[in-house]
Amino acid sequence: MNDAALAKSDGTTLQEHIDDCLKVVTALKVAIPMLSNVTGLANVWDLLFVAIYIHDFGKCHVEFQNLLKKKRNCWNNQRHELYSIPFVDKLNINDSEKNLIKKIVLAHHKDFKTLAKKYKSKEELEFEYQSKWFSCEKFHPDNFIENFKHGKILTDDINALIHSFSQKMEEHNIKYDINFNNQVDIASLDHPYISIARRTIENENTILDEEPAIQSYWQNLLLWGALKICDHYGSAKITNIPTLNRNIHFKFLNDLMERLNNECNDLYSHQKKCFKTKCHCILIAPTGTGKTEAAMGWLENNISKTQGRTFYILPYTASINAMHQRLSIAMDPMSQELGISEIVGIQHGKMMQYLSDIYENNDNIPVHINEMRECYKKILPAVKVVTPFQILKFCFGVKNYEMGFVGLSGAKLIFDEIHAYDVITFAQIMVMLKYLIMHLKCEVFIMTATLPSFMLEKISKVSGVEKPIRADRKILDKLKRHKVILKQGTIAEQLNDIISIIKQKTQRVIVVCNTVIAAQGIFKKIRDKNILDPSEMVLLHSRFNGFDRSEKEKGAIDAGTFLLIGTQAIEVSLDIDYDIIFTEPAPIDALLQRFGRVNRKGNKPPCKVIICMEGGKADKYIYKEQFVTRTLKVLKQIDIIDESLTQSLLDEVYPQWDEKEKEKFETITQIFEQSLSSLQPFLPHQEIEESFYEQFSNIQVLPARFLEKYRNYFEQFEFIKAAQLLVSISANIYARLCHQEWIGMERFSVLKNNEKMSSSIIPIVKCKYTDEIGLIIDEQEEINYDSFI
Repeated sequence: MNDAALAKSDGTTLQEHIDDCLKVVTALKVAIPMLSNVTGLANVWDLLFVAIYIHDFGKCHVEFQNLLKKKRNCWNNQRHELYSIPFVDKLNINDSEKNLIKKIVLAHHKDFKTLAKKYKSKEELEFEYQSKWFSCEKFHPDNFIENFKHGKILTDDINALIHSFSQKMEEHNIKYDINFNNQVDIASLDHPYISIARRTIENENTILDEEPAIQSYWQNLLLWGALKICDHYGSAKITNIPTLNRNIHFKFLNDLMERLNNECNDLYSHQKKCFKTKCHCILIAPTGTGKTEAAMGWLENNISKTQGRTFYILPYTASINAMHQRLSIAMDPMSQELGISEIVGIQHGKMMQYLSDIYENNDNIPVHINEMRECYKKILPAVKVVTPFQILKFCFGVKNYEMGFVGLSGAKLIFDEIHAYDVITFAQIMVMLKYLIMHLKCEVFIMTATLPSFMLEKISKVSGVEKPIRADRKILDKLKRHKVILKQGTIAEQLNDIISIIKQKTQRVIVVCNTVIAAQGIFKKIRDKNILDPSEMVLLHSRFNGFDRSEKEKGAIDAGTFLLIGTQAIEVSLDIDYDIIFTEPAPIDALLQRFGRVNRKGNKPPCKVIICMEGGKADKYIYKEQFVTRTLKVLKQIDIIDESLTQSLLDEVYPQWDEKEKEKFETITQIFEQSLSSLQPFLPHQEIEESFYEQFSNIQVLPARFLEKYRNYFEQFEFIKAAQLLVSISANIYARLCHQEWIGMERFSVLKNNEKMSSSIIPIVKCKYTDEIGLIIDEQEEINYDSFI
């Protein structure tokens, strides 16, 4: 093992680790140049450089080195950060900058409350010393002051680090006078982390109502996050942060324009306007009119102004998966050969299942799936496709939220399908956007096909965009895609019509139900008629496991599928084009999204969209009856849908939120603003973090038929495949199944060398499951359940 001072027990030297971290500083400066503007620190990169170099000097402590080199030691779980702080006082910089560096160095592993709890009073140290250390040590190993007063506690390696530091400072043209020596002056030391940490804790409820306080806040938070990013990535040997290149990553837009030109066509006018827009933009245009290309043209234009991370935000997992593949192919063609894109990343709750699925049969993957996940979880990809919750979570102070805010500094945020969120999520997004635009200088592109005017007003107010870009009337007049037909009765009463159409196999039919149970029932009835081969009909809903959901989505896209039956999963998740739709009644915005899966490009005569007037008994728990009633009323007046009138249709159904939803919006806005204002650098935020996770009511369960398969995967360390066997159900259904004793529990453990490596308890649901129908809530699987705990 190397005799030089170590940074890691794996043999990485301290100098190697520092050099790796400094490479990340250089990459970060290019990838997130707005950090200087956001913090108001012209020398932010100089300060980060200094903090990075000094942050681990304390590891030169003799006992810490003994610990890393597996020698006998008296380290006693001290904090190495503590021993790095005295070196900050040797810098020839002003006191506020010294204090800033001290804080971010102190907090780069532990928050201040944790550090403060670790501190022992003189009385406690003396008592412990007399009872434990008196016979073998001159003083208590935790006694910071005494460690500096007595003996040589730093190894000779510190001198080499200091010499190298001085050289590097000169190389980087940083005008600081460095004069380190091994004899640290301890006359003024007072457990440096304690005095700093306690002052921070005492001021944790400071109201940020003055510009100096706001600026200081962001300097503390973002320098803290930036140091942690550099430390984490340097430790992982990840020293490259990709950025977008207009000539390489946006070439597909040039190819698109060239192809259109060869066909004597052109971009839509709303696309051209987006391509020329700098800063914030709102686009309202129908499905199939190139909104994604418009967003990427906007991104290219704004990236040319200044680099920054890009977040493409979608509401649903399936939408995110599809967009990730689409953007990877368009922006990073090499990803098809390498098996992974460094330019386009992805993050959502089921990311591991998705990555495992798309790369399962690819022999060219350069890294393991777990490493891909870790890369994609960080800010490494230049473009990351995510759910809004992957950004919202930082506003709730989840672990490493400060790193998340660094990635959002000067970021470009593209919101697709902004209409799809409930009132709570929409309120949170509005507060978050106001916060990110104001403080982190984010630039925002928001696009939708359907949005009520009162919601558009909220977005316009937050973004400052007074006039959204809309598709031209000429385009809308050409789009005569859908012929409205209202049918009395339920969707089950339309079975004869559906069957007569699919028998001919000349038209592809979609049937959309509002509940999983209704969709399963329709599917069974048509399947039992033996009209179509199993490969020609697909059922798609949320109660399939990961393996089967992936197959269903592929089947829905397949041109050989003549019948697609599903739920709201069909509304926004798939880029499909069918010929006719039968749907249960729903609010106008949901129906318009469903219709968008029929005659998508408008290159066929108007296709029938058949809406049943009567829904299921459980529909009232999904949609408000008043909105469904208003929708049916306005649709009675329509034959061929005029795309130019969809805004008026929306506003007629949704003139405003009802009183309860309006009150909820205002309440959530107020609460979330207060939560954001309570976030403080260097401190934990457990209560706020818990409130974030409480929003998610779905529970993962394992169908009983997969019990042994799950166990086999788990014991073979194939945790990704094991997770793909789970099915998501709502908390209400979970509670109901528990009440009727259809939920059991099973413990799974894996052993290595007879030692337990991992263990978990998984809810086992006794409901029947088939790969064709999914989880059937009201039927029980025939299996022995006696072994459940």
